[in-house]
Amino acid sequence: MYQLVKTRHGMFLANPNDFYIGRALIDYGEFSEKEWELLTQLIPPGAHVVEIGANIGAHTVSIAKAVGPSGYVAAIEPQPVVFQNLCANLALNGLTTVQAINAGCASKESELSFPRIDYDKPANFGAVALDALPEDPGSSFRVPIRPLDVLIDPSALHLLKIDVEGGEADAVRGAEGLIAKHRPVLYVENDRVTKSRELIELIQALNYQAWWHTPHYFNPANFAGNAENIYGRVISVNMLCIPVERTAHVPNLKQVDGTDWHPLQAIV
Repeated sequence: MYQLVKTRHGMFLANPNDFYIGRALIDYGEFSEKEWELLTQLIPPGAHVVEIGANIGAHTVSIAKAVGPSGYVAAIEPQPVVFQNLCANLALNGLTTVQAINAGCASKESELSFPRIDYDKPANFGAVALDALPEDPGSSFRVPIRPLDVLIDPSALHLLKIDVEGGEADAVRGAEGLIAKHRPVLYVENDRVTKSRELIELIQALNYQAWWHTPHYFNPANFAGNAENIYGRVISVNMLCIPVERTAHVPNLKQVDGTDWHPLQAIV
């Protein structure tokens, strides 16, 4: 089922049935490279980074290599099978400074009996939303759901990356203690139009300024030199959020200056 592939950022074990992450690594030798081009500007050697929703480590591996042996990365992923794939990719790339955690992040502590998912059938396994999953009493996979403030206590935090399929606001609430203490840069997915206002207002209430980052999934200059675009015009929708007390120069990105507009509304 899985394929071992050489990519721009290292060796990966990828699931060809996963349309967005697995197929991207296999077909293009990279995943959302334009996201990485922004992230790499935010994480110098020695940086401490937390990634909520690490999936199989498509960006985790790059982040860990960028921060180097003096840095720290916590990679948090709730899907048990996907978490195993994440650990395999960390091992393949010899990354020993990453703390991999099989858990979900929210504002309150709970536990989820993870339902069985058929990873042998084509799907988007990066789009699994915890709040939409049914409890499976017969499942042997019980996954803790914890506020980030409870889950870890890093000595520093420079970047907090959150991609949890509509649960971003709840994950941020569970991390308010660490955010207040360390004032990291936040890179937060915001691709649910109906949940955008809540998330933006929460970020603003934490005294952050934000910019939209909406790179296309397909990179014409991809590592594999593959000109076929299987993703069409699909974009990822994220917000780059910087504490208001910092002087921020963010060229070429549209500032989030209200709560009523969303990038997906502009796509016909």
